Amino acid sequence: TWPDSGETEEGYVVERSLDGQTYAVLATLGANTTTYTDANLVTSCRLHYYRVRAFNEWGQSPPTRPVSARVK
Repeated sequence: TWPDSGETEEGYVVERSLDGQTYAVLATLGANTTTYTDANLVTSCRLHYYRVRAFNEWGQSPPTRPVSARVK
């Protein structure tokens, strides 16, 4: 989850990393979205890192600070 603190975003890009360094786009979501569920966890990797960027016609915001989730 993340706060919807922007007023001009057209959507959000959710990125995932398995090593905390290299991120790939996981999903592109519409404006005013504040949650995403990763249904395709990599079970061989116990720790996943996520970050979010807002975007609009002028480009993308810097990414949020990464958060991590542990796969049980």
